[in-house]
Amino acid sequence: MHKIQNRHSIIAVLTTLLTIMTATTIQKHPTTTNTSTAVAFPFTARNTFLHPTRRRRQEEEEEKENVDLTTTTTAKMSIGDCKLGPKVKEDDDECLGSSSNVTKPENLQYCIEFNLPVGYRRLRFAFLNKQSPFWLETILKGALRYKNVTLTEWDHYNKFIGSKPKSSKSPFHKTINESEFIGAKKTTHYQMPKTKLVKESQALETAEITQYDDVYTVLKIQTSTPDVPFGNRFVAQTQFVLMNTGKNSCKLICSVQTEFPNGEPLGMGRHIRKGMKKGSMDTFVKIKDAVMALCV
Repeated sequence: MHKIQNRHSIIAVLTTLLTIMTATTIQKHPTTTNTSTAVAFPFTARNTFLHPTRRRRQEEEEEKENVDLTTTTTAKMSIGDCKLGPKVKEDDDECLGSSSNVTKPENLQYCIEFNLPVGYRRLRFAFLNKQSPFWLETILKGALRYKNVTLTEWDHYNKFIGSKPKSSKSPFHKTINESEFIGAKKTTHYQMPKTKLVKESQALETAEITQYDDVYTVLKIQTSTPDVPFGNRFVAQTQFVLMNTGKNSCKLICSVQTEFPNGEPLGMGRHIRKGMKKGSMDTFVKIKDAVMALCV
């Protein structure tokens, strides 16, 4: 009888100790499920930490929303609010891409390319020139649904960057070499749209022109989202390359990679890279679709 009581006492003590140890472990290592599912990335509206079934369901719903948005945006574009601008005569020329004295830019880690039936200089004007509403209205506010967008001017040659070719008699042609546009920077603030699991968040972009000639125009963008989980641990490096392929056509080469200035968050680096890639590729396609809708 005493042995049975002793066994019961021992079992009760062990059960109590196990309960205390489990509670202590949970307190020291709280679950990170809520934190990880709240991670947001520049250019992404999806979450990579969901169960596959839930993620597919969410992506299908968001794709349906994007289709509706694309239809609405395209309808607005067709009215003529944000055209790419008139065609440029020099875009009729043959491609100069084989020139040996032109440096071909290197792509970032993840890359996608689009062949576009629009002239190189015409699209460069739409992307970069201050007089074109295309980047602000059609891309940032329209296709990407960013809110409260504010952007600065290029810090030098703001009036001329992206401009169409000038006559050899013009003062611009005589006094400014387009290579001087290299290094020009501008910043953009905006609010990214919320998703079912991620609230609206602020983003800061710094764009810099790193190449500008008759064959390639390269725009590098660094995006930070400091107010999202892990936002102080990573930045998105994005690169847009316009390549002149001649005869009123060009190639848009988009690439992206993730950088961790202060080191990768423990166990999260792979997930952040995956989310960055997925979201950025979705964004690149939206930009391409917006251009294609206006290639008339």
